[in-house]
Amino acid sequence: QLFPTPGLSEIANSGDFEVNRGSRTFKSEPYFVNGNKLYRLNRVAGSATSFSFNLEELGNISGTGRVSMSDNGIQLIIVVPGTGIGYTYEKTNGLQQITDTDFTANGNAEIVVFVDGYFVFSTAGKKFFVSALNDGTNYNALDFGTAEADPDDIRGLHVHRNQLYVFGSQTCEAFRNVGGAGFPFQRITGYVLPKGLASKFSIAEFDDTFAFIGQGDNEAPQIYVHSGNNFTAVSTTAIDLKIQENTDIQLDEAFTWSYSAKGEDFIGWTTATGTFVLQSKASKLTQK
Repeated sequence: QLFPTPGLSEIANSGDFEVNRGSRTFKSEPYFVNGNKLYRLNRVAGSATSFSFNLEELGNISGTGRVSMSDNGIQLIIVVPGTGIGYTYEKTNGLQQITDTDFTANGNAEIVVFVDGYFVFSTAGKKFFVSALNDGTNYNALDFGTAEADPDDIRGLHVHRNQLYVFGSQTCEAFRNVGGAGFPFQRITGYVLPKGLASKFSIAEFDDTFAFIGQGDNEAPQIYVHSGNNFTAVSTTAIDLKIQENTDIQLDEAFTWSYSAKGEDFIGWTTATGTFVLQSKASKLTQK
């Protein structure tokens, strides 16, 4: 099906050849990591139908690859995967690197999400760890959990309906906040799903659920949607074949984005072999 493409008008430019590495809406304002800089898009003038914008440079971000971003309403967290480097941004204190030595005590952070007052970080091993309550600058080396239902290592995290999903390469485990002393998250008994992540940046909320590029044990990558207590494949055979043309490295660099337009929900994935978009109403009508 053919739909109009959004985003055809340029409203600001951070400079030539600066690659976008990630974005996040924080306090109702768009933030972007372009090249080695963090920017905020500010609306500076306009009427109800026409606006003028500028990009405000907020500080330096190391690395060249994609970043992971999350916020708690007060602090914006930016993680440079695999480097042990993370940043906090607050409007009062600006951009600062996380200096607590316990931030890397359980491995280098890969993906960050926020749930129940905690920033939660995945690592490249079997551990995930949390910040102090409502404080992305403070960490304790003992505040970590493990995903051990299957021998695959953690690939990414997602929060849906206040429930934490910890994805490996072949499986997914669900955790919830049980409170009490010590590490606050506990795996939900029996909630281990036989699909994992093919790309750590491929998960996004969509149409009151979430979708991702994943696979099970000895399976090729497909696009899946969370449905009930399971994952349902929604990509067609033709799209599966295009996704599977990516190498493992290329697929690891794939990323997702979602938006709504004229009452319809869309989610897309950009890979080295093409960009694929799923539209909620068409998916339901075709039962795919």
